[in-house]
Amino acid sequence: MKLAQSIEKRLIGMVLLSIGLMFVLVSASSWLFIESEKQHWEQRQISRLEVIAEKLVANQFDALRQLAVSYALADDTYLYVENANLDFVLRKMQKASLSYTQLSAVLVTDRQGYYLHGTSLLSKGEQNLLFELLLQPHPAIDSQRPDSGAIYLDQMVFIYVRMPISNSTGEAAHNGHAYVVRAFDERMLNQLSDDLGHQFRIQYNTESAIRLKASFQKGWRTEPIAAKYFEHEIEAHYAIHLGHGERTPHDFVINFERELQSLATPLLWVVPQLLGITVLSLVLVRIVRRQFTQPLTEISQQLQLSQSSDPEERPLKEDRQDELGLLAKNINRLYRQAYSQNQFSSLLLSSIGEVIITVQSNGLVSFANQAAANWLKMDPKTLCNKHLALLVTCVDHAEHSVEKWLHRVLQQQELNVYAQLRSCSQPLQTRYAQVFAHPLLTAKGDSEGAVFILRLEKRMD
Repeated sequence: MKLAQSIEKRLIGMVLLSIGLMFVLVSASSWLFIESEKQHWEQRQISRLEVIAEKLVANQFDALRQLAVSYALADDTYLYVENANLDFVLRKMQKASLSYTQLSAVLVTDRQGYYLHGTSLLSKGEQNLLFELLLQPHPAIDSQRPDSGAIYLDQMVFIYVRMPISNSTGEAAHNGHAYVVRAFDERMLNQLSDDLGHQFRIQYNTESAIRLKASFQKGWRTEPIAAKYFEHEIEAHYAIHLGHGERTPHDFVINFERELQSLATPLLWVVPQLLGITVLSLVLVRIVRRQFTQPLTEISQQLQLSQSSDPEERPLKEDRQDELGLLAKNINRLYRQAYSQNQFSSLLLSSIGEVIITVQSNGLVSFANQAAANWLKMDPKTLCNKHLALLVTCVDHAEHSVEKWLHRVLQQQELNVYAQLRSCSQPLQTRYAQVFAHPLLTAKGDSEGAVFILRLEKRMD
């Protein structure tokens, strides 16, 4: 059998061609995949380090929060706010205690936020500026809730935590706030770098001197904004956004070496092969559509045009020499047989004296025999696509309306009633009729219409 006469041979040829193209494509794309995987790994590394760095900085705040709790939830601090005493200052507000806990400053205020006492390791001028920024109100900050954030004082950065003051059990009403402050200095940066395993630093995103309080009370998040690629390392920059929409004046910067993590050898080949197979599959689908699906679609469309007409008038095209041409010949032969049987059935239904009408689920007539046409005084073809309720009306009480009959039958309930009917062609004449109706079901059991049989008995003037 020639190639043009066999779909099977054409499909085999296309598969062989696809396999050959696949090997060519895989060989050409392997080195592209390695470079692409390297870039993907670097992007994943940037995202991974962002998450780790964010957690490490959050840990610094957690550690500072524990120190703030030790100051705020203490009986001596609570009593100091109620009645200032020198003993509290000597025991908990000395610079030696700050050095031991690696704090830069501690500050105590009353309930209204007024300064009571504070100490720091800074110079007098820097201390005054720091305390002024700490006590600075902010419209987006709830002054009665715990707070944390950063203080920008010229080229210095501090992190702080503010906690409400209560007794050691935490049951007493808050009578003030305790602030603990720690410098975001070289020591903290070195600690973060060690924990991260890569160089970690901060960089101002503005050249002018900044004196600002940034509250993290409503949360904070980081976002990768830039990456600089050097020969042996990558410098990733991350912006810090506050919960109320502002961006902090400094960014996180992480430097890490450029290196491709080892991947299993099969993965280096499986991924390109999958990509190649996908592309080739799309090409194969396109070819199959042109050589197989499209001809079948044309046959289906021609078959739809041939419905309800003489098969000799609209025969399927039989010009192909392959299996599809043979299929068209067989369909033409079967359709001629079905058309002959349909003509015989129509002739048989036309000869029946009872009125037979079939309707679709929307109530439109799809078939009417000659008896129905005679009663309604219309041509059977004219009756099609007209609503049954417009052709026939029931003069009995409302329970026997045509719409209710149709609704009942579409619910897959048979109908057998005795009613007085009028046709649209003779609205003044009434006929008694025994009405039978059965649902028409699809292969899935759903209602697609109904058949009505009207046994007319006599005429009533």
